[in-house]
Amino acid sequence: MKKTILLPCIFSLIPLLGNAEETNTYTKFERFDWEITCDNTYTCRIAGYPNENDFLEDNQDGSEHNASIYFEKKAGTENNFSGKIQLTHYNDQDTKYFNQKLRLGNLFLNGKDLGTLKFDAEGFADLNNSQIMAIIAVAKSNAQIEVRIDNLTWNISDRGMSAVLLKMQDFQKNKSYVSPLKLNIPTFADLKEINLNEQQQESIKSQLQKLFPEDAEDCFNIASDESTTAFQLNDKQILIDSLCSQGAYNETRVILLSDPNLTSLKVIESETGNISVDDNKHILLQNSQKVRGIGDCWANDKKAWNGNKFVTIYSSHTGLCRGFGGGAWEFPTFVSDIK
Repeated sequence: MKKTILLPCIFSLIPLLGNAEETNTYTKFERFDWEITCDNTYTCRIAGYPNENDFLEDNQDGSEHNASIYFEKKAGTENNFSGKIQLTHYNDQDTKYFNQKLRLGNLFLNGKDLGTLKFDAEGFADLNNSQIMAIIAVAKSNAQIEVRIDNLTWNISDRGMSAVLLKMQDFQKNKSYVSPLKLNIPTFADLKEINLNEQQQESIKSQLQKLFPEDAEDCFNIASDESTTAFQLNDKQILIDSLCSQGAYNETRVILLSDPNLTSLKVIESETGNISVDDNKHILLQNSQKVRGIGDCWANDKKAWNGNKFVTIYSSHTGLCRGFGGGAWEFPTFVSDIK
């Protein structure tokens, strides 16, 4: 197998002062059985999975025999990784390994025992830095990564590992970790939901149908009475949350700003999530959408109302999934600190 050669200086990073204003800085990259996502703080998260073809063949009997390895590293921290491994294996013969609160396994690299792994009841185990660095050190050559528990073996492919490590090197080069962007988000302690009467519902529905005709690409399921809610922002503004589109797996909302009489609607967000209020009384939009992959992968986006518009405060996805329901790991692309 032809391998990408790692540069000798792959982790010789020169730390510089980070710029907290670089809110759109992130990268996402996939190569065969590995992937990497780095967020706006210059933190990179890497995951590897079994060979995709082997995974499909192994699971034709209906059992789950799957593994994923995960590394995380902040920019400017030379060779300072954290990492985990996650396993699944459920069938009638082997459930005993996953019914115990703690399970002991061993990590093997090219036949060499790298030490014990202690798995929790959900199938997660922490990796120590020496285990992680041993795996990274052989990324430029063939690496057979195995987890063994008694007579069971889980394999993780090395295809693509060197490529994603090079991508991390490129992204973090001459960078240092940047603290999450601080955002001033107002609170709305007196926010109240309005009980819309039949006349108000009909007025909103009529205006929505004019804003989004039947052939609209973004909002093609315009609201029924049950799907529309309204919130009194202040004496002059009302936020309206209504159905935008609805499919077999996903639903999106349209958010509008209105005058007190509900006679003039302005679209401020479409194809988004529904309005909610957190414990600190921030007005939020949480939008989670299923995306393609073996397993229900997710893309997540969270926004907050800053008094004039909704601004992104967090974005993430769950990667390749590869048979892990909902994804094996969460990969942020944008993080912030709400004040």
